[in-house]
Order: sequence, then structure tokens, then C-alpha cells
Amino acid sequence: MVSTGPKRWRATSAHDETSLERAALVCYEADGWLGDHGEGGLILTLIKAASIRRLPESYASAFVEGLYYHPTAEGLPTPSEMLANIKSVTTEDIGRTYSVVAMRIGAPEYYPSVTLDKVLGLFSILGAQRLEAIAALFAQAPYDLRAGWPDLTLWRANQIVFREVKGPGDRVHASQRRLIQTILKPLGALTSALSTSKPPRRRFSRSYFHAP
Repeated sequence: MVSTGPKRWRATSAHDETSLERAALVCYEADGWLGDHGEGGLILTLIKAASIRRLPESYASAFVEGLYYHPTAEGLPTPSEMLANIKSVTTEDIGRTYSVVAMRIGAPEYYPSVTLDKVLGLFSILGAQRLEAIAALFAQAPYDLRAGWPDLTLWRANQIVFREVKGPGDRVHASQRRLIQTILKPLGALTSALSTSKPPRRRFSRSYFHAP
């Protein structure tokens, strides 16, 4: 990756300027990976879409942590019912709820890079059982665990990894460590930090753990 200024990068000299996270995603896409660069936007949208069979339009822009934190919200299932929904969710269920979530701008209002194809792609790799396990841990402290998701969610074939991208001078924050230790590590996810030193050099600087 090539730095072109403060917080501006190119995946290669032939690419347009963009954010560090987007440039990193372009590099992975060139190696056959699919994914998103919006931190937790993709997985949180998938949890929301899988948790509720009939999402009222009034909750289209509601954050999923609020839906799990307020179990008496009118017209919504309880957290335990939402987790049960995930266990038996289908792609049709997810697509129907996503259409409500994306009704205003054609994508989730706060996660514009999250498309239905990405949501279904991630679900096809995780499956209902692993998604429910992630959601169950998330539901224990939804407002704390909405933050700290790695920048990149990536999958290829049957592999899924979460990558945190750090530019010069950046460091891993407490919320990121908490998320990794609370959700990703117990479930055996593969995650590491990708650090850029002097561009265009690129290296994996730190590996938190590896899936079996």
C-alpha cells in the first residue's frame, strides 16, 4: 500500500486515493478474499437481520445493541427470542429484514458499504450456529461490544478472518482488546493486526491467536 498523505492511501500506485481500511480491503480482494472494511457494520447488520423475522419499519435505523438492550420494545421479540430466531434463520428471512433496514438509502443508514450480498456471503460462511454463538456473547453487553470490531471482515472459501489495520503511530485500543477477548477468541476466530510501517512496505505485526 502507498501513503499519499495524512490518512490517505492507495492500494497500489494505480488505484485511487482512499482510506487505509479501504486500501487494505482492495489488496485482499486482489488475492480472492471477499469482505467489508466498515469495522463491525457487517456482522452487526447480519445479527440484526437474523434476529427479527418481521422488523417494524420504525426500527429500520435502530442499532442492534439497542434492540438487545431494551427487551420490552414494542413490536419486538425478547433477546432470548431473537437468539432462537437466529438458530433457525434462512437466507430469505435475512433478506426480508435487510430490505427494511436498507429501505431509506438502499443500504443500512449508518453502514453504507454493507450490501445484501455481503450480509448473505458472511452468513454462508458463519452459518446459523456460529452466528447465534456470536450474538449470544454480544447480547451479554451489547453497548460495550458494539465497539472494537476489527476494521476488516474477510472470507474466502471456508475461511473467515478479522483484520485490524493500523497506520503509522496507531495502536490497538481497549475496546478492540475487549471485543477480541470476549467474542472472537472464545469462538476460535482468526484475527490479527496488519500494520503499515514505511509505505509501501506491509507486514503483519501482531497475531492475537490462531484458529485450530
